[in-house]
Amino acid sequence: MKKIISVIIAALVMLSLCAPAFAIEYAVDARVKEYLVAPSQYTNNGQFGKFIETTLTQNGNTTSLGNYGGYVVYEFNTPVMNDPKNPYGVDFRISGNAFNGALTTQEPGQVWVSQDGENWYALAGSEHFENQTDWNYSVTYKNNGTNICDYVDSNGESGAVSGRIAARYPDKDFYTTVEIPDDEITLGGVCLAVQRTPSMKNGIQTQFGYVDAYPYKIDNIAYNPYIENPTDEGIDGQFDISWAVDENGYPVRLDYVNFVKVQTATFIDGAMFGEKSTEVSRVCMIETGEKVSFTKSAESITVNGQEIEITDGKIGYDISELCGGEITVSVNADENSSVYINNLRSSERTFESAPDKGIIRVIVQDGEKNPQIIYLYTDPDSQAPETETLIGNQIFDRTETPEEEEPAPDPTPEKEGFFKRVFRAIGDFFVRIYKWFGKTFFC
Repeated sequence: MKKIISVIIAALVMLSLCAPAFAIEYAVDARVKEYLVAPSQYTNNGQFGKFIETTLTQNGNTTSLGNYGGYVVYEFNTPVMNDPKNPYGVDFRISGNAFNGALTTQEPGQVWVSQDGENWYALAGSEHFENQTDWNYSVTYKNNGTNICDYVDSNGESGAVSGRIAARYPDKDFYTTVEIPDDEITLGGVCLAVQRTPSMKNGIQTQFGYVDAYPYKIDNIAYNPYIENPTDEGIDGQFDISWAVDENGYPVRLDYVNFVKVQTATFIDGAMFGEKSTEVSRVCMIETGEKVSFTKSAESITVNGQEIEITDGKIGYDISELCGGEITVSVNADENSSVYINNLRSSERTFESAPDKGIIRVIVQDGEKNPQIIYLYTDPDSQAPETETLIGNQIFDRTETPEEEEPAPDPTPEKEGFFKRVFRAIGDFFVRIYKWFGKTFFC
């Protein structure tokens, strides 16, 4: 036993010595501008929350954002481009530490992007336009001097943040990049689910577009976020800047961003497992492809039997006159295309009534091409745009489609050396063991 312990200790020492070299090799050109762990078992936890800067390397230490509203803001020295040459439209990846895509395992984090660090736009993941998603949810955490602070949310609900697991009020000495009042702090944004009755069965199933929802891979390759079986085969944290929407859910065009924010997007009590807290492990820039064209396979969309002709350059369509009672949306696309109607992967979906948010988003995607994104507006009083609102300077010409070429084989990551793989595996293993023990025994 002593020999085994000695070997493990030696391996960990070697890992700690080698990590800086790996970090330099794979560093992302960015810095952490703000970081705050919302009240949770990981708040004020130096071991699990002090390595946020390392998430900008390919050997990042898993770091928690804590309960709902906890966040990190990355500022990029080199802008992240919304490059139409990127396969599947994926512009960057941010991974968590999920080991599968099950409902009780996902701890989804909402991603926001900005050009100036002041005006933020949500990257609309699969759940963004669903009725249960709240775009303006907030929680005020109250410091009561104990290990479990209190809360009041924007729905008027209140109580203890946790039933049995620690949920500490953040200490300003731990989070020096954020102003933290002594008595209470309010955090808000998009919330996918609020489940306050403690249960290990609590959770939410997302399909794409969030951090810490699916298993991750350590490379800078784009993977298709629209695959048929994301629960079994999805890869965590694929993000397309073309998903950007404003506070009304209307699409905006950003050809580049300088800031990216990740924020825990659920307020869920998992009983003995503690809160659903988004974890961040790695930020990766995508390796740009050669020539990736745009999906143009949605020739028409039918709403309650009425055909809508899709026009080049137009992505928004007013369907309010066709909406009365049930709404059935059918997409005429190639049979091999991936089609999403809001969060359902299908070429047809029936809504019992018009969605609360007045928007139905249709995504059609072929092969490695950029997706075709169409917005159907059901509210007759909306001022919804027919085209994207351009934010900042236009860099890319998206009106021309690159010439079609024979599809290239799927890229595979460069093989790592044996010792590097061993050190990386040991590091990830101990992070998972630490989190499991922390949730099960120590909090």
